[in-house]
Amino acid sequence: MKKLLLLAFISIPLLFSNTIAQVSEGGKPLTMRLFGVNNLDSALQANPLSSSVNDLSKTQLNAIKITQLELPSPDMASVIKQDQLTIKKNDLLRLGVGVPSDISPETSGKWTLLADGEKIWRLKIKIAGAKALGLYYDHFYLPEGANYYIFNENGKQILGAYTYNNNPNDDVWATEKVQGEIANLEIDLPSDLDTSSVHIHINNIVDFYKATENLNHYKTEADQLENTLFPYGGSSPCEVNAICPVGASYNDQRLATVKIEYAYRSDVYGITGTLMNNTSQNCIPYILTASHGDPTNSTTDSRFSNWIFYFNYETPTCIYGGKDSSVFYSQTLTGANFIARSSYDSSSSQIVGDFLLLELKKSIPLNYNAYFSGWDNTGVTPSGTCISFHHPSGDVKKVSTATNISFQGNFNGGEKDSHWELTWGTGGTEEGSSGSGLFEETSGRLIGDLTGGSVNDPKCTTKNSSGDSMATTALYSKFSLNWYYTYEQNGTNATSLHYWLDPVGGGSAQTLDAIQNTTGCIASGINTPTSSQISVSVYPNPTQGNIYANVQLDRISNLKIEVFNMIGFKVSEMNVPNVISGKYNLDLGNDPSGMYMIRISSNDASITEKIISVNK
Repeated sequence: MKKLLLLAFISIPLLFSNTIAQVSEGGKPLTMRLFGVNNLDSALQANPLSSSVNDLSKTQLNAIKITQLELPSPDMASVIKQDQLTIKKNDLLRLGVGVPSDISPETSGKWTLLADGEKIWRLKIKIAGAKALGLYYDHFYLPEGANYYIFNENGKQILGAYTYNNNPNDDVWATEKVQGEIANLEIDLPSDLDTSSVHIHINNIVDFYKATENLNHYKTEADQLENTLFPYGGSSPCEVNAICPVGASYNDQRLATVKIEYAYRSDVYGITGTLMNNTSQNCIPYILTASHGDPTNSTTDSRFSNWIFYFNYETPTCIYGGKDSSVFYSQTLTGANFIARSSYDSSSSQIVGDFLLLELKKSIPLNYNAYFSGWDNTGVTPSGTCISFHHPSGDVKKVSTATNISFQGNFNGGEKDSHWELTWGTGGTEEGSSGSGLFEETSGRLIGDLTGGSVNDPKCTTKNSSGDSMATTALYSKFSLNWYYTYEQNGTNATSLHYWLDPVGGGSAQTLDAIQNTTGCIASGINTPTSSQISVSVYPNPTQGNIYANVQLDRISNLKIEVFNMIGFKVSEMNVPNVISGKYNLDLGNDPSGMYMIRISSNDASITEKIISVNK
């Protein structure tokens, strides 16, 4: 067997709808609504006194004209040369190069005040030759009432509206890719908001040069390109679409599989992950992927705040390709918190445990139709077929199957029996497949996540768009080994899976089946609180003014306590940074008697209690 490869670090842009991407609010930018066109600059140049302008004056029209900021293009010849070297060293494989930036409404673009008091900020960002642009933020805050949009040059692709509801807890964020070398940015503010209330800073623009074929349908018809060999992400033509008959019977496993895209050293890479069920079955959105997928070996929440998770990026039919004939969409969520991982040493080729468990910062909307995967930690060798869903080369979701699984695998001479070893019968794996789940066919439960594979006389001679062959053998890190994972640090909660995936049995559970996301798992877009996240007691109830709240969190977080009256007006607020427990006092003595709602929120959970105030 040749030296094993880490099958990670490539992803692709996502097809977006301005109504479902990143749980945005939808709609169109104010300039499009005022002018009735998608490309304002072209419309103004052709007819600056268009009747669609309503009552805006010619002066205002000229004032709204967008300013352009052109950033330097990366040296793509050097980038490709570097990529070829990293492939030879089994190192990271990029799909986008970061271009440092210093962009905010204070430093770039232009605000325009309209006659009715509304305000518009616009900026056009250009990196010549880019196939798509992605925006990464080290500060992101929008006040309530503000709408933020990003759209391509012809206005066919609109991302947003992003609003107050998209604000991250730690400022770090990312927005999806926009097609082409130009990204138009627009912030619309109502008349009662000041421009100083917006705090957005973009510190990295990513020039995507690989796997952007799925954005072609946002181009003008004149620019549409036929792409029959690699219609979307450029994986091997011998890969099998997930919806094909071999994968169609495994709906739970397919809909639990997600694509992950993130920045590392300012560039962008990607892996595959699986949404995991836990024995409380409360739909906490845990994502399991490979630890080697994040070479920083970080255990901080901020590291994962701008990771983008793609649900349902898959073809609607088995045979699908060529020119965009039937557009399909996917949904995304941005940001996760660290939960647990095996340590990854990027200087060593040997890997024992290979898992990274994250928790999404937001609950998964019902229309994503997500499933939480079941699992099996017994370590019993499967006697039949195993199946995997994954995103090879960042492509749309694919399915691979294998028989004759061996329990004696290890990665590059690492710990004995640490991995499941198999040879693919249908499909294969590639860069970007790393972290994907391996499921036992009969039970459908996850038994491992992908570390890597190798190519032995590949049955598919056609290479993918990166010039690589599809791997025919694979090694999956054993879920049973990672359950307690005593190989490092004595199996602490931050270095094993059992504490998080079996809160009911304390780690004693051996198997669990999948469940579908249901209304019982969703509460106002925030993770439903459980005893493992946030515990609250509020007293006395009724009260004569003073309220005490005892709060216990499962890890250090920022705490916010808010009190609302029954018409939704906030009467009190308290913010406490970096706490894990405490007793807090709120005084309603000066407020009218009646019922109040107390909302207590941590970084990633929220709980609401009712209380009656009977003032003297």
